[in-house]
Amino acid sequence: MKIRNKITLIFTLLAGSVLLVIMVFIYIFSDRYTDYEFYQRLSERANIIAGIHFEKDEVSSEMYAEIQEKYLHKLSEEKETIIPTDSMTRLINNQNLPGNFSPSFLVEILSQKHARFRTGKIYHVGILYFDNQGNFVVIVSAKNRYGQAQLKNLLHVLLIAFFIGMIVIYFIGRLYAGKVLQPMAAITAKANDISVHNLHLRLDATDNNDEISELAVTFNHMLDRLETAFQLQSNFVNNASHELRNPLTAILGEAEVSLQQERSADDYKKALQIIEKESERLDSLITSLLKLAQAGNTREEMTNTPVRIDELLVELVHEWENTNPDNQIRLDMSRLPEEPGWLSVRGDESLLWAAFSNIIGNACKFSSNKEVVVGITGKAGSVTVSVRDQGVGIAEAELQNIAEPFYRGTNARSFEGFGIGLSLAHRIIKLHGGTLTISSVLQKGTEVTVSFPNNA
Repeated sequence: MKIRNKITLIFTLLAGSVLLVIMVFIYIFSDRYTDYEFYQRLSERANIIAGIHFEKDEVSSEMYAEIQEKYLHKLSEEKETIIPTDSMTRLINNQNLPGNFSPSFLVEILSQKHARFRTGKIYHVGILYFDNQGNFVVIVSAKNRYGQAQLKNLLHVLLIAFFIGMIVIYFIGRLYAGKVLQPMAAITAKANDISVHNLHLRLDATDNNDEISELAVTFNHMLDRLETAFQLQSNFVNNASHELRNPLTAILGEAEVSLQQERSADDYKKALQIIEKESERLDSLITSLLKLAQAGNTREEMTNTPVRIDELLVELVHEWENTNPDNQIRLDMSRLPEEPGWLSVRGDESLLWAAFSNIIGNACKFSSNKEVVVGITGKAGSVTVSVRDQGVGIAEAELQNIAEPFYRGTNARSFEGFGIGLSLAHRIIKLHGGTLTISSVLQKGTEVTVSFPNNA
């Protein structure tokens, strides 16, 4: 069921329920008022009947006729019963009551001087009348045919009004639901027009601060993220294709030249050396791309074990010194915390190794074997690693793009590399809940600061 139909149905049911409750209240109130009014009418009639019956000898015949004509029009199934109070006790004891009145009804008349009750559609009102001839109980009984006809007519009117009201409420609800959902329909139509080829389009967000406006703003933010992701993916694919094509072109070109004619063993050896070098470059690039893809996994998919950052960096620096003896890496342990637990983080050790290896490798490469200082500090809640070099630095305008895959600064083109290392490190650190910040001055050096939440 569509939302418009749901809103219409719910609105109709709620409004119909309220209307029904109001109409039931009107009917019940009218029914009780009709009973009350008829009882009052019978009480007045009982007094008039008693006065006429016991005092007709005291008024003229003309006045008596006028009173009869004015007040004593017969009611439907009207009956009058007059019982002397002297015989009430005997009648009650003998259960020989006229009109089949209950003893409690007669006793209530004697004690309260007035009583009333109803049997089916017949109303009864009794009064105690005092006269110089004695005391009498006067009971008037009648059917409220006119009142019942009014109630029946009122019920018909209420039922007709209810059904007409439900129809009107339904169409009003449908119109109202349409107006409420009109912005959503506009959002749906605009969203259907957005595709991969026009991700720059955005939904029209109003300043109403309502839920629909919030939905449009949220959708636009999602489109911003999607557009950025598509641009990054497009750049990644283009750059990766370019970087992969270069070594492949060199390999294929060298193989093609070598096969065009017979060559000496030295020529073949040189060609194979070039092919080997380009193949190693291609293998390194593919490995970096795989690591970059692995760093895109969610936190739940990676290994989550305690890792001592200081121990990892000691091993990493030792390996770098063995494999690249020309590098000058100094591990600064002067600011280590007193609590060893402050140096421990939870994460994937191999990914963290790759991240710091790329950061330290970049520092060594771009500083031309000048000293690189790796410092470690820790406190309750976080552990921080800083890598400071004395290299070529990064232009301020390029700092915001430096973590993008395959991006290389203008002054880094003369150095070997693919522009993947820092992007890979940034993703790994972000995956571990950490932050990576870079500060740099051209021709003076760069400092990369990495901070992780620790297990403290």
